[in-house]
Amino acid sequence: MNHKVNIIFFPGQRYFVLPIILIYKYYQEQDLPVIVVCEKAKQSMFSEYGFTDLVECAKNYLSSGNRNLVFFQHNTPGSFNAVKKVLEDIVEFDGIELSLMPDGLGNSMYGESLIDEASKRFEHHFSLNEVFSFGFVHSTVANRFESEKITCLPIKPLFELFENVMQKHSFAKLKTELDSFQNIMLIPYRPWCTKDFHGGVYDIGNAENLAKIYDDLIERLKKHYNLDNVIILFRGDGRYEADSASVYDNLTLKNKINLVDYLPEEITLEPVIYSILNKCNADFQMITLDSTTFQSVPLMCSHIANVNAIGSIGCTKDLLEFSERGSHFFTSKLNGKINDFFYRFQSINSITKNINISSRSEGHFYVEVN
Repeated sequence: MNHKVNIIFFPGQRYFVLPIILIYKYYQEQDLPVIVVCEKAKQSMFSEYGFTDLVECAKNYLSSGNRNLVFFQHNTPGSFNAVKKVLEDIVEFDGIELSLMPDGLGNSMYGESLIDEASKRFEHHFSLNEVFSFGFVHSTVANRFESEKITCLPIKPLFELFENVMQKHSFAKLKTELDSFQNIMLIPYRPWCTKDFHGGVYDIGNAENLAKIYDDLIERLKKHYNLDNVIILFRGDGRYEADSASVYDNLTLKNKINLVDYLPEEITLEPVIYSILNKCNADFQMITLDSTTFQSVPLMCSHIANVNAIGSIGCTKDLLEFSERGSHFFTSKLNGKINDFFYRFQSINSITKNINISSRSEGHFYVEVN
């Protein structure tokens, strides 16, 4: 049988590496031809996970035959530009279908459909092959696509990959640092102290202000759940190295580790989280502000016995009032995002059955996973 060739285009950011590997495995398991296109400068993001089946250019695979092109759907101009650049090199569109993947493991899809944009731009009706989700289906996917077009891939096939990459980067060394603590609290830094992140909507002044917010959220989480013997794991953002370092330095809790000393920038947090849940004899917490990172935790915990995890999602209004933009920031951007997060975790719980949401207030809630 002459199967179509499935060609996956890497958008260039590290948080698409794991989703693309899942899609690649999905096609491979069906014995379908599959190719991942990634420019040479970005290939180290894949090689960190031991994945090397990459090509730099898709031109040789676009000339003829049935082809399914997998692109990232988002509401940024660069999202469609990537599609346009590929399609401009194709002479004959017959036999070409398009598939869409969401915003990494966060699973959301915003903006005008790339299918519609491409059809208008090239005056050719492109058909939709399938739409991918990972672990659960976000409402932005469920509400705009027919259910039979949606393929939801489980994240469990990544677990062996996590084991390998953390062994490669000596998780045992990090685990030695963590073994004497009862609670491991992860903070994925978000650049709320910068003027360019999301157009400055999240700018609350400076790194000292952001560190104070993190300190307050840490203390509230400890008090709410009666946590003691806590160590902080901090993961900065490579796009904002100086700000990340400044926030970390200003955190007042004595017991803290900066993951920059243990993990390359190319590796996302999922392998670290999985290894902590699977190998450390401690409870796990995470403080996220506007990050979707905690979404993977209940999905992982559903496959790991005897683990407990808590997520502190968002930020309470009183912690933002010192900022001149606090009130506007809170009522516009953050609260809408937190409401979206609430429904995300409800969707995940419909699959995992291991989530309890508590202490919900404007801008913040706790997610308990067991």
